[in-house]
Amino acid sequence: MVKDADINRRLREIADGVKNKHLDADSYARMLVLAELKYPPEVAKEMIGDELLKRSTFYKETLEEGLLKGEEKGVAIGREEGILSTLAARFGSVSDQLSRRIRTIRERNASLLGDLIKLAATVKDIGEFERKLDEMR
Repeated sequence: MVKDADINRRLREIADGVKNKHLDADSYARMLVLAELKYPPEVAKEMIGDELLKRSTFYKETLEEGLLKGEEKGVAIGREEGILSTLAARFGSVSDQLSRRIRTIRERNASLLGDLIKLAATVKDIGEFERKLDEMR
């Protein structure tokens, strides 16, 4: 374990390096990653801090990537709910088995959900929806 005095000294050295333009925010982020290889994450974070990390390209790209994935997942969940709501509104309740099948499709191949929404809105009955769902595999 690193002594508090060492952590504080390293933190000052890193901050001075960035302040004096010897290090940029991306280098700072890399140091955090490397520090986590040797020290527990909470120690590395205390050594490195958050302010400069948040200015790094690495941080921004990672955050953006996570947000986009979350947004895509949210859209897919919304489409899944739309399919189930359309089926329930048109034909009454939807079986748990059919709900699970649609959820599995969302998790494995969300690109099919747009077609399933159209299908749910146009089939004559829920049996036809299930048959056509079988054909889509």
